[in-house]
Amino acid sequence: MSQHLQWLNHHEPQASGERIVVRNVWNDEVHIAWERTDEAPQTKTFALNGEEIPTFAAKAQGDWKPFVFGNTGDLLRKHPIFEEAELVLIGYAEATGGVGQSLAVPMVLIGDNRFRAADLSRGIKPDASYVRAGDGWLPVKLLKRIGIGPMGRTTNGAPLDKPYQLTPFETLRRGGDRLQGPWKRVLFPDLDWPYGGEKPVADHLRFLAAWGICGGVKGGLDRHAAELLDFLESTLRDCPECRILVVGKKYALQRLIEKGQAGETKATGMEEQLTFELDDAFLGRNAAGKLQGVAAATPHELALRPELRSAGVDILVMLEPDDLTKSTSTQAYRNLNGIKARLRLAVYSKAGYIDKPAVKATHMRLLKLHEPPARRYAIYDPDKPVKKLPPPYRATEWNSGASSSAYPKETKFAEFDTGFGTASGVRIPPRPAAGGSSAARTAPEPAGYANYSNGGQSFVRQAKELVHAVGPEVPFVPFMSYWPTYGAMTNAQKKWYLYWRGEVRRQRYPETDLSYIFLYVYELINGIGWEDPMQGCKALRNVWEAYRRRYLKLDVYVAVWLADFILAHRLDVPIYDILRLTPRGLAGELLDLELQGRFAAEPLDLPFELALQLSDYDVRRSKFYIETGRTLIETYVPKVFALVDSYLRKRHGMRMIELFHPGPQRIVARTLFHSAVYDVSLFGRTFPIAAPPISDHEPLRDFTSQLIRLTENKLRELLGFKGRLRGIAIEPEIELLVSRYLERELNRGAEPESAAAAVQIDAAKLAQLQQDSETVRQLLTVETEEETRGTEQAAGKEKEQAEGERLRTASPATVKVVSAVSEASDDSGPLAEAEAEHAGGVVWDTSELGEEWKELSAMLTPAQREALYALKSGLGEREVAAAAEREGTMAELLLDEINAAAMETIGDLLIDGGMIVEEYLPMLANLTR
Repeated sequence: MSQHLQWLNHHEPQASGERIVVRNVWNDEVHIAWERTDEAPQTKTFALNGEEIPTFAAKAQGDWKPFVFGNTGDLLRKHPIFEEAELVLIGYAEATGGVGQSLAVPMVLIGDNRFRAADLSRGIKPDASYVRAGDGWLPVKLLKRIGIGPMGRTTNGAPLDKPYQLTPFETLRRGGDRLQGPWKRVLFPDLDWPYGGEKPVADHLRFLAAWGICGGVKGGLDRHAAELLDFLESTLRDCPECRILVVGKKYALQRLIEKGQAGETKATGMEEQLTFELDDAFLGRNAAGKLQGVAAATPHELALRPELRSAGVDILVMLEPDDLTKSTSTQAYRNLNGIKARLRLAVYSKAGYIDKPAVKATHMRLLKLHEPPARRYAIYDPDKPVKKLPPPYRATEWNSGASSSAYPKETKFAEFDTGFGTASGVRIPPRPAAGGSSAARTAPEPAGYANYSNGGQSFVRQAKELVHAVGPEVPFVPFMSYWPTYGAMTNAQKKWYLYWRGEVRRQRYPETDLSYIFLYVYELINGIGWEDPMQGCKALRNVWEAYRRRYLKLDVYVAVWLADFILAHRLDVPIYDILRLTPRGLAGELLDLELQGRFAAEPLDLPFELALQLSDYDVRRSKFYIETGRTLIETYVPKVFALVDSYLRKRHGMRMIELFHPGPQRIVARTLFHSAVYDVSLFGRTFPIAAPPISDHEPLRDFTSQLIRLTENKLRELLGFKGRLRGIAIEPEIELLVSRYLERELNRGAEPESAAAAVQIDAAKLAQLQQDSETVRQLLTVETEEETRGTEQAAGKEKEQAEGERLRTASPATVKVVSAVSEASDDSGPLAEAEAEHAGGVVWDTSELGEEWKELSAMLTPAQREALYALKSGLGEREVAAAAEREGTMAELLLDEINAAAMETIGDLLIDGGMIVEEYLPMLANLTR
């Protein structure tokens, strides 16, 4: 609170002889006077600015109302405090070059006024109670209640300033599940669906162009040539800079020209532009060398002139393409598919090839029309016209995936139970009552307990009888059993087991079979062979570490059971240090529990491995990471996260996990000792774990990905590594903060010496960076000496490798900017290099399969093969989503396209419920990466 308001609060008018007078009211300033009119008259004047104005206005309408006089009407009229506001998503079309793009942006409605939600969000400051909205003021509490947080984000961290790019069906339906958020409504302008007009084909094409929806018309060129020319003429008239490429067979182009010459369209001179001789004069290139106006090409000329495919056009018009190609394996398809066009339109032949399933699938892919529901509206059939659009989308209650609606209660992350006071390990939840919690007792029995839900107690009885038995040294006897128990062993095997177990208890580990190890582990799980739980935990870990390199299955089972053991006995042992050694690492509820403690630690302590698990970008596949920057990235990524968290706390009054609020805790019933021989009466079948769904929270995952990419890009820049990652979307203040920090660190440190490539500082570049840093010193308030020490303390919690230590101690003279190895091996352009370095390849050998499988394989794109490989290999939904992103589509649509291709070839669905249909798994045996 300002000094003015503090003084007024201290001298709050209480008697009839005291009052406050509003004297002058302007848009940016209000003059008031405090007056005492009793035996000791006194007057004190104030000039109120900024947030002082609504704060005073609120008091003037409340407790101080009897004592406030003067121009109060002007005050409340010029500085109203809005008590109601609605956050909505507003759709619109943004046209450039004759082609629209369907977008939606969050807006706040206050009466008849609209305000960009992102602008209001950026007005939220740590100690502010109001935000300016036009001529009035919005309470920050109201903004948060409708779902708006600080820094241009929602209360759960989703960005507000980046418009949603709508898919065709989202546009036609005026909304969709993907667009859900804290807003309760999606508002669209009226879509003028072209039905019943005099020129239905031209109107349909204009509608598609206005909203950027690829599509076409059926019925043949002869039937629709006049209206096609009408569309082209009106498009060029309204947008002369529009670039249009018409592709068709020579006789089709000739028929189109003849229609124009016959006067069947008002277009004048169109036939001169639609000549199919491709000379430079006709192409009409502008000063930038790009196509302008209308160009035409036959398939043959398109193949001979690659510049037509790569030049880029606004609209591609394909004349009877279903007569040009009927599959994805033809050269004509590849040439048409390779054309860079913002909008693809087609006039399909009267022969009706497009109605054949295989041809239709090919051309929907050629149109980039990936949503099956949209195709009915995008492809106009004059014999069966669609009369109206689908019903508008009806939004359901918002569920951000990881969080509830809009957080009506302002919950601080610190309110969560975050651990033992140290963030190095998972917080162990309270132990349930004996026999398990009520949730555990009513939970369905996992498949792993099917044979041993009752046998566990019998096993424990036998184990107790043999707990002190020790056998003499005997020859090794092989033993293999799926669920090894005492009853499954012969006498010779039992003698070996007792001898071997005695050696293990003395911490000697002779070679043995895996089944003996599992039997010993079952004993420890069930409380046999130890007195104190910590002793049992140590024995479990020792036997796992002794044999894990010999038997890889131990990482799959025993490491997880060890985590269950720690949970069940509530031991103060970091589960992360155990599971991080396994191929899968932490996952599910254990990952969320670990992240909860890490984000609550002060300073933030996020190891590189956990940052990777929270990111959709795998920096380990980066060429920079592999060739040059592994040590730097693994060193600085955790430090950058600690730095940004500290900055957010000091500048915005909230930590990273509060900005990207994952929502309330969710309780997961974790199955204990799954697939082990286990007496469920000890701790129950399940163990309740409560943690917020941090690892699935998309806004946080996106921010983590962008922050890692930003860190890599800045390191690339400072080391002079060729190529930059594109499309990094992060707040400018965060980018400046990270740039300054890394420049300072690398300026004072040194790259580890390398025999393969020495690196040295580019003095001019670093001098410029230093100059830029000075200009933002005042902005980045965290860059004080005190904070620097705090950041270094946060960074110091990560153990440095030997090379990382040399990074700090080496002389700056030993550091270089450009790697000689990188220079020698990097011949491609920088942007192409940066994009290509994450590419992978999946191949499918169908030589031993039937023709239908060979045809299916030929129809699949590389991204679709990657998705199939991910499903077949159990890599999870994120790999499928990553493949879809590279294709420029969504995971669900990518899988739908695979199924569509499968229906056309093998006559059945290949994917059901997000999984490969079991009977077809053998057919994918040779699908490899």
